[in-house]
Formats: sequence, structure tokens, C-alpha cells
Amino acid sequence: MTDKFLTIKLIVFPIVLALLIVQFNFSKLNFWSSIAAVFAVIIITMIYSFFSQLPTEKTAIIIYSLILGYIIPAALIFLNSNNNLTLSSYVLVFLACFPAVVSIFNVLLSHRIIMHNSPANAEEVESLRRDLIMFSTAYVISFFAVAGAVLFAFLPWTTLLLVAALPPVFNNVIKFISRPFILATANLAMRNYWMMAIAMLLGLTFGILIRR
Repeated sequence: MTDKFLTIKLIVFPIVLALLIVQFNFSKLNFWSSIAAVFAVIIITMIYSFFSQLPTEKTAIIIYSLILGYIIPAALIFLNSNNNLTLSSYVLVFLACFPAVVSIFNVLLSHRIIMHNSPANAEEVESLRRDLIMFSTAYVISFFAVAGAVLFAFLPWTTLLLVAALPPVFNNVIKFISRPFILATANLAMRNYWMMAIAMLLGLTFGILIRR
């Protein structure tokens, strides 16, 4: 993968998501500490982007997605929680951040699928089938993860706006599955990332405004 700015793009959703989760659950951001932490994350991400390649092995992609989509947001939420997070809270953070984890994972997975498969490579058919199933089902699981976080009042009910993103997301999924060997179709996963992000962040913002 040659897009040196891809990691920086991918970090936007989880950072903003974490800050909105803090605003909803703790009412007040530790402003300067949060700014310093976000700035540090962006600098480290930029350095990583220019000196390291994005992972292509599936295990590495999972770890990378968890770091960007869950560990970094969880750290920002912890920073603003006055050390008031329990083990169950971290589970709820994971559910709330799952759309970010999935969106990042699928962007990287789409590149892996294109790099490791071709129409002439019949040996990888089973592996490709598993990757495509994982690519498509992860978006559905994201909605149920958010619904779980809403059920326990960790997210506002308005974040269920995420369901509105699912039809266009799955339209892109179908397009990708029909042409998984063409580099341009990897852009569909990036479009899904932004659609999931916009739906989730708008839903959270509406929830914060209604709560006030």
C-alpha cells in the first residue's frame, strides 16, 4: 500500500468518536490533556505512515485495526474518566468503537484481497471466499455492537442512525465482491469508512444535543 496518508485518514473517525463518547458520558472534556494526547497520536501516526508500510497479513491487520479503532479511543476516554472506568466500561467502549475497528479493518482487508488474489489464481479461492464473507458480515455485526452499547446507555439511542448507512454500505460491498481483483474497488471500503463515520458521529452529536 503506497498511500502514506492512509493511516492519518483512518485515525480521524476513532479520535472524534472517542471525544464525543467522553462528552456524552462524562459531560466535560479534559480539554488540554485531550488536545495534547490527540496531537501526540497524530504526530506518531504521521511518523509511522512515512517510515512503515501498512500491514498485509491478516493477524497484523486485526492488531493494527484494534490499536487505531479501540486502544487509542479507549486511552482518550480513560484520560477523561478520572480513572473511573471499570472492566465492563472497557467492554462498552469496545462495542461503541466497533464500527471504527471494522471500518479500518475492512479498508486494509480490501487492499490485502486485491494484493493477494487474481482471477487466474485458483488456489486462493477458499481464502478469498473467507475474506469476502468477513468483509461483508463485519458491517452487520457493527450495528449490533452499537445497539448493545445503546442498550446499556453508553451511547445515545440516536447512534442507531448507523442503520441508515447500511444500505449504501452494502451496495458498495456488493460492488466490491463482484470485482475483488480491481484496485479501484478498494476505494469502496474507504467510502464505507466515511459513511459509517458520518452516521455514527452525527448520531452521537444529536444525542449530546438532545441530552442538553
